[in-house]
Amino acid sequence: MNEVRRTDWGKDLKAVALASRKSTCILPKVANLGSAVRVNAACLDLQKKKPDAASDAPSASKQAKSTNGCPYMDEDKRLDLRDSVLAEVTDIEDVVSRGRASG
Repeated sequence: MNEVRRTDWGKDLKAVALASRKSTCILPKVANLGSAVRVNAACLDLQKKKPDAASDAPSASKQAKSTNGCPYMDEDKRLDLRDSVLAEVTDIEDVVSRGRASG
């Protein structure tokens, strides 16, 4: 993507780089599982789980909340990340860095 950005027409081009969950996961306990199959399975399991009503309470610990679904699947943050990524040509590494920063 850096090569595209350096061209004259790269400033007007809209492009999205595609990557696997293994390349983009920022949840350490899932990202460190090793194989793409294990990362995919853990990611899908976390997406299926919904936070309990008790975990949404202000006194609930962050750890308890993270065990009931992926803590990075916050809709507002995800949409903000989507908008920033689609605004310019970005590398996968840039997308992951922005996800960690918004985390």
